[in-house]
Amino acid sequence: MADYHEEIERLLAQIPSRATELEHLQMAENATRLADLHQDEQLAIDARNKLVQAAVLNGYPEKALVAYSYLLGKFDSKPELFGGFLDSHMLMWHYKWVIDKLPAFPFISRQQIEDTLGDLESRFQKLDHAEEAILQYRFRINSKIGEYERAEAALEELGGLITESSMFSMSDCVACFRSGRVSHYRRRGMWEKAIEEAQPILNGEETCGEIPSMFYDVMAIPYLKTGRRAEALALLDKMEQEDTARKLDITHTALLLHAVNDNVSRALELLERNWHLADGMRERQTPFDFFLAARFLLRQLRAAGREEVKLNLNEQLSFYRSENSYPVAELLEVLDHEIALIREAFNKRNGNDQYSLREGWLDDLGV
Repeated sequence: MADYHEEIERLLAQIPSRATELEHLQMAENATRLADLHQDEQLAIDARNKLVQAAVLNGYPEKALVAYSYLLGKFDSKPELFGGFLDSHMLMWHYKWVIDKLPAFPFISRQQIEDTLGDLESRFQKLDHAEEAILQYRFRINSKIGEYERAEAALEELGGLITESSMFSMSDCVACFRSGRVSHYRRRGMWEKAIEEAQPILNGEETCGEIPSMFYDVMAIPYLKTGRRAEALALLDKMEQEDTARKLDITHTALLLHAVNDNVSRALELLERNWHLADGMRERQTPFDFFLAARFLLRQLRAAGREEVKLNLNEQLSFYRSENSYPVAELLEVLDHEIALIREAFNKRNGNDQYSLREGWLDDLGV
């Protein structure tokens, strides 16, 4: 057997800085397992740095949270394993990615989110431009849990602090920060404001490594809610051209838009391919959006008189049928149940009705 160092280094060398393919995530996981098997802490850190990036960029936040918890624990107990200034800054940069995902896990309490945000703030205070970065994440996290007044207070305070971003400042880039504002107005149901705010991104004036390719799905519902069906469907073309529609946290938008466009076969294909993946996620924001899009599709089919659908679903699903034929009414009951469970879990954790309002977004599309 080849030296394990060489095998791990070979795997890590194949993973680019923008690890956007599932094979990159699998390589990082394989490297991590091999490093752990040989109890090599340094290589375990190197592998998990790659794993965090690949997990976030491929839509698997739970994998990122687990890997990052290990990294932060090692940094606190053995900082000498983190080579120097660049390594420690990259670790803090990844902290932003991880904390941004915490609100998507309803079993993570408000207090845990607040405590983690406080920890990030205390660490950022040791870095340049800390105030700006801290306010950006107060804005983002409060928006995601439905604390809109607190979010907008942070946004107002940020007014005079926006600077040129870099990894060393810990601040989001201009495009990412604008994307966060668009998402905020979308959560509030301020459709026209979201569209207006998005224009510099949609016009190509503000871009980065993730924007606009990871942004198109944000605009689908604002366009549909304001009667801009053609613009919404144009987003689907861009998502599929850039292959972002396959990502689990974006697939729900592709499913919805195929349903809107009466491309039932393609929508059903996405439904059967991804239902078990959504069902198995501990992060529940993605399943909530996916199940809403699936319900929209099946309600359309029921309204058109369709009583059954053929779906090659994964046998791990509790309602799996070996004959692959499913009554539409029964599938809708399953979806109603799952949506209600997730909605109530988030509403209880957040202390507001944000997810009840979110559930109603697709009720009156008029398509």
